[in-house]
Amino acid sequence: TLRDLADQCRRCGDPPCRGACPAGVDIPSFLDAVAEGDFHSAYKVVRESLLLPGACGAVCPSDVTCGSECIRQVLGQSTVAVGEIHRYVGDIAVRQGWAALEVPSECTGRRVAVIGAGPAGLACTSELLLRGHKVSVFDRAACAGGKLASVIPAARIARGDLQAEIEATFGSVSPDRLTWRAGAPLGPGPRFSSWWRWCWCPRCCCWLRPRWQPNC
Repeated sequence: TLRDLADQCRRCGDPPCRGACPAGVDIPSFLDAVAEGDFHSAYKVVRESLLLPGACGAVCPSDVTCGSECIRQVLGQSTVAVGEIHRYVGDIAVRQGWAALEVPSECTGRRVAVIGAGPAGLACTSELLLRGHKVSVFDRAACAGGKLASVIPAARIARGDLQAEIEATFGSVSPDRLTWRAGAPLGPGPRFSSWWRWCWCPRCCCWLRPRWQPNC
């Protein structure tokens, strides 16, 4: 069971797996929550660092990241299957409705266009929504996911599971706060009016419409 897998963790005093995670997930706290059967708390630990824990668990080579630093290797034991546990906890969160973004009721009035609906674009979209902005996501593909949906083999990450997690995360956001522009290539240059100005946002580049413009 998931609890048995998580309980394999040796609870190191200074866990090296935490520093080996590229996303900075607090792996010991995550595994402790899973071992106790508190999957909701485990999910919240991962969501502090990752937007799509299920997708990450499916594609992350945990055997060469956190697994490579696992003390169980020194003891001649198999490493904890962190990626597999991530994936299952992510699936549970989708079914239970825990993945939905809790967007603040008050809106800043700013409209932001995020270019690309891949992992970075989705993470940026999430951050902007949580800060109260209105977001439009543009992507030339017919569905969100970027390289996760177009490059990673389906045998490694099921397309249906990926889209279900994205829908569970953003599906509860009202259309006046989030707009998807699928199949919308921008061409050689951004096709926006001259009053759009360039802005650098966390994890992604985007266009930000100043608040003082009409119809913001």
